[in-house]
Amino acid sequence: MIMTCIENLSNEIFHEIFDYLDGCDIYKAFSNLNHRLEEFLHCSSLRFKIKLNSSSSKIFMNYSKQVKLMNKHQILSLDLRSGLYIDEFLSIFIIDSSFDYLESITLHFMEEYFLLLLLRHFICLPRLLSLNVHADETLTDLSDVYQLGFALPTLKYFKIKSEDWIVSLPFATTNQQFSTVKYLVIDHYCTFDQLATILSYTPELCHLYFEHQPDRDSNVEIILPITLSNLTRISLKIIRSDYDEVIKFLKKISSKLKFLRLTIQSNDVIYLISHLWEGLILQYFPNLEKFYLKHFESIDYDNRSGNYLWQGNQFTSSFWIERQWIFHAEIYIDEIIYSIYPYKITWYDSAESEINSMHSIEQKPTYTSSILTINNRHLSGYLQLLYENIIWMTTVTTIYHLQFCQQRIPIHTLIKIINFLSNLDSLKVWSLSLSKPKRLSLKKIQLINNVTKKNKITKVYLENMIKIEESFVLIGLFPRMKYLQIGWKNNIDITSFVRIILMNILNKSNHEFRSLCFCPSMADDNMVKKLQNMIDFDKLIFDYKIKRICDLIYLKWK
Repeated sequence: MIMTCIENLSNEIFHEIFDYLDGCDIYKAFSNLNHRLEEFLHCSSLRFKIKLNSSSSKIFMNYSKQVKLMNKHQILSLDLRSGLYIDEFLSIFIIDSSFDYLESITLHFMEEYFLLLLLRHFICLPRLLSLNVHADETLTDLSDVYQLGFALPTLKYFKIKSEDWIVSLPFATTNQQFSTVKYLVIDHYCTFDQLATILSYTPELCHLYFEHQPDRDSNVEIILPITLSNLTRISLKIIRSDYDEVIKFLKKISSKLKFLRLTIQSNDVIYLISHLWEGLILQYFPNLEKFYLKHFESIDYDNRSGNYLWQGNQFTSSFWIERQWIFHAEIYIDEIIYSIYPYKITWYDSAESEINSMHSIEQKPTYTSSILTINNRHLSGYLQLLYENIIWMTTVTTIYHLQFCQQRIPIHTLIKIINFLSNLDSLKVWSLSLSKPKRLSLKKIQLINNVTKKNKITKVYLENMIKIEESFVLIGLFPRMKYLQIGWKNNIDITSFVRIILMNILNKSNHEFRSLCFCPSMADDNMVKKLQNMIDFDKLIFDYKIKRICDLIYLKWK
């Protein structure tokens, strides 16, 4: 056996290893071991990331002394997480212009005096690009922090996190030196008035994140237009804010916006009226490429707005289809989360491709997809509320795709839900519960027959089949189904499973089922060959294709 000593590793490997380690730990572990490593620790290309976060004065000071021994030009980042001994640290570790490679500084829970003292020291740093400040709860006004941060001559990324949100900055004037900040993260509540003042210092801003909470003294009307010619990304978190106020502020911003993300916590359903967003984007943000909207609605069954707000299929017009922006709703017990986001490939898109490939049809995915996800883990106690929410959802938009998250669905519950959603094209369920009542009422029999005849579902994904009978139920319930994907965790005989499925289909001459996908635990080429031999020997189907892609096996026939 060839033994390799750590000393024999190349400098390149040490560089990669040290990139994951704290600079003080590196110094403590590798200094004074041998001449080669000692030289390497002082190599001009080696950079140290320093974290000082000990609550012990002795350990803190030992770390500080190790930092002092390092070459100042080797320090890349500095993370100070303890305000308790910061005065002692500064007494032996003076931050000045000799830290010519110090690019990133993070300050956590600094008391006001030490925080402002440090920020004043930072102005001499020639290469400081990133500043992350988590203010102590004793800091009640963030104005000085903003002003000192904006005065840093090379700063590009600036983040302020605080539990307080008092900002009393004066509006920047034309004769002031403006900030070089391009990325601004305001991780505390901020009114639109305060934000407008902050933005007056950042004419080079490219990316903006902030959290808005309304205030009675705030007045959007008096805010002057804000021109930020480099601003391309905005992420805005809105807490119980009036829709009109939010839109009025967005209209104040003149930029070439390409990315807009809105996270909204409000029960005001006006945020879900699609044509209002269409008008805003077309008129004020014509360059927008990516639009994310996440609206959290706490369910209030007694005070829900009426259907008069809705004008047909929300978020399914040509405006949304052309931009490939998808509508997705998630129902929980006590809230609904509505989302808009750019298209991303899904299991049913892959299914559509497989269906088309059998007939050599080249077809791009359609983007008229509205998705509904049901996350109620304990359905039995909330069925009536769930039904009400689904009916409510049909007033918002047309749902084409339905999925349940990791829960066993009683078949009679599934049938009732599908009856509410007449335009479904795909269905994804975790598992089916097949327990049947001793006697079905005439009303339930009629419901089953009605759903079977009228549903339009063509693609089904059963994620965790426990009994093969679950697949038979799905095949019988969805006669227009073309594609079935099945996953399971228990061990089953694959050839017997495929044989039974195909024999079941052969007995249904009017069934459109033509593509089966499954995920056995040991999928390999031998398994594919074995299935092929079985199909040919039993003469179950003739014009077919079978292939394996990673751990999935696809079987298609005409």
